[in-house]
Amino acid sequence: MTFADAGAWGAVAMEADENHDAASRWYYANRDRLFTTDYVVDETLTLWRAREAHRQAGAFNIFSG
Repeated sequence: MTFADAGAWGAVAMEADENHDAASRWYYANRDRLFTTDYVVDETLTLWRAREAHRQAGAFNIFSG
């Protein structure tokens, strides 16, 4: 299992993030099961809200898959 933190989720979802390309390559190449915590989910949603990335926040579904 691989732990994914708010920085990873934010960078994958937001094209304007300076780490978007690297994070997206990592995310889509990853074959390991990802896990996170409720604190990270809260931090991720707060990050997106602060950056006015409401579409990403609305589409964030931690229960899929």
